[in-house]
Formats: sequence, C-alpha cells, structure tokens
Amino acid sequence: MVLHAGPSPKADEIRMNPNVNVSVHDSKGYLSISGTASITKDEAKIEELWKTSAAAWFEAGREDPSIALIKVDSDTAEYWASDEPRVASMFKIAKSAVTGDTPNIGRNDVVDL
Repeated sequence: MVLHAGPSPKADEIRMNPNVNVSVHDSKGYLSISGTASITKDEAKIEELWKTSAAAWFEAGREDPSIALIKVDSDTAEYWASDEPRVASMFKIAKSAVTGDTPNIGRNDVVDL
C-alpha cells in the first residue's frame, strides 16, 4: 500500500502499534496474515509498485516526498479454501444452523512463517 509517510492517520497508527493483520479473499477462499508493520521509503520498491491511479493522492505525483510503503514482516498465516461451489457451502452453513453441527466447507490451516 502506498501512503503518506508524514503525518497521516495510517502511518501514525502503525508507529503507535505495529501489530497488523492483512487479509485477502477470492472466490476460492480467504488468507489472513499476521505480522509487524513498518513504514519504508524504499525507492526501488515504490517504483515497482507505483500505479498512475495513486497519483490522485499525491500533489507531486510519483515524485512526492511524502510517498512511503507499508512493509509487513509476517509471523503466521491462516487460510480457508473450498473447492466446491459457493451455493453448496452456503447450504452446508444453513444446514449447520438448524442441526447445530459444524459445517465442513473446505480446508483450513495455520502456518508459522
């Protein structure tokens, strides 16, 4: 994520408490990563990740001196994955609400990194 390194709410939050969780989702499942965040001004990485759409938030565009990145050093990751159609998963969840059973809707694991 590209952000203002100076006085920005997100940078201030990270400086006060660097413990973070990053989660992503797609049609096949979820991924949750826990770790420690820091603010970096790595010019090569900023150049690699820069998208023109980010320019709307920076007056001087890519050359704005306040541009920085959030770097996350990961500790653990947990994933949930399902190979069956979403409708089948939703049916199992609804059925478990009636029966009180825990639905089996895919794989889940925690990985120490």
